[in-house]
Formats: sequence, C-alpha cells, structure tokens
Amino acid sequence: TAKKIAEESGGSITCEILGKEECEKRGMGCYLGVARGSETEPQFIHLTYKPSGEVKKKVGIVGKGLLFDTG
Repeated sequence: TAKKIAEESGGSITCEILGKEECEKRGMGCYLGVARGSETEPQFIHLTYKPSGEVKKKVGIVGKGLLFDTG
C-alpha cells in the first residue's frame, strides 16, 4: 500500500491520502465526478519523494487507478 511504501522508505517518501471531503475542499470536481461511478469512497493518494542532498531536477509522475464493479 502507499502508506507502507512511505513507512519503508526511511523518511524519503511521505504519503498523504485525501478523502472525498478534502477533495471537495480542493475543488477536484472532475476527479470526484469519475469517482461517483464507484461503490467505494474515493481516495486520492499523494506520495512525495525527497532525496537526501541537493535536488537538481523536479519530476512529477501521475497515475490513476479506478475500481468499478460491473458484475
């Protein structure tokens, strides 16, 4: 899980998980619109990697995982 990845990173990765209410406060309407199709509450997972030493470049990686029960 995302929390476990952060816990095992030795402090170089932090994990923040936003629920539905926090996403609404941040104006994430498109994300929440897609999430309405699921029976489970949305969870937006934000992992941040902070390496030791000087940061020379910043990189952003965006992924998406949706769970729909069509049965």
